[in-house]
Amino acid sequence: IPPLSEIEVIKKDEEQKPEEGLDIGYLKINRLPSGIVDQMGNIIGYVFLDLTLETRNLDEQLFISERLHVLKNAFGKDNLKYGITVPNMLGPINYEGASERLKGIANELLGKEMIYSVFITKALGAPD
Repeated sequence: IPPLSEIEVIKKDEEQKPEEGLDIGYLKINRLPSGIVDQMGNIIGYVFLDLTLETRNLDEQLFISERLHVLKNAFGKDNLKYGITVPNMLGPINYEGASERLKGIANELLGKEMIYSVFITKALGAPD
């Protein structure tokens, strides 16, 4: 999985539209610890993210829900190692880049494309 700085983000008008007849479902991950990095790549703070994972098949949704703890662990390790902020900037969360990165990690762990979108629905600052 490439670092956030190498991820090409799909623009909103280029997103794929779901096909008719798909069973779109959502799974939630709450309070995922994530790092805020400075320009040198050092973790300088933390936030907790709430995520929603979009699936398009009820059988896959069940498969994923049974492995949600594995995905949460992998997401947390990655976010704490690389952070979720805009590369070379202090502070702003790279919502689109982080979402694409987490989607890539999930699909790699699941063995095929089962997660179609990862939405960061909330970011809460961790106490100092």
